[in-house]
Amino acid sequence: MRQVRLDTQAKDDLADAVLYYEQRRKGLGREFLEKFLKGVRAIETFPAGYQIKFDPYRCYNFDRFPYGIVYDFNDEEIYIIAIRNHYREPGHWAKRLK
Repeated sequence: MRQVRLDTQAKDDLADAVLYYEQRRKGLGREFLEKFLKGVRAIETFPAGYQIKFDPYRCYNFDRFPYGIVYDFNDEEIYIIAIRNHYREPGHWAKRLK
């Protein structure tokens, strides 16, 4: 199985989103985190199964929340570059693309 690695800024994206939703309603941040983990498991199972959005990066979209996991993969790892808010301008994270 491939190792999953989160970019430092992707970790910040995740923490910010969890905090935002938890402040909106108790337990909602936890629900967001569960959706994230569900997405990571789906990506681990079939990494090539999600659409290339930002070549070569793919995006797994959450259900219920307007977010996606932007990632790339190779034989050894899945590299998550961002936890993308679909309503926010991509410029805040797109500069991370290499």
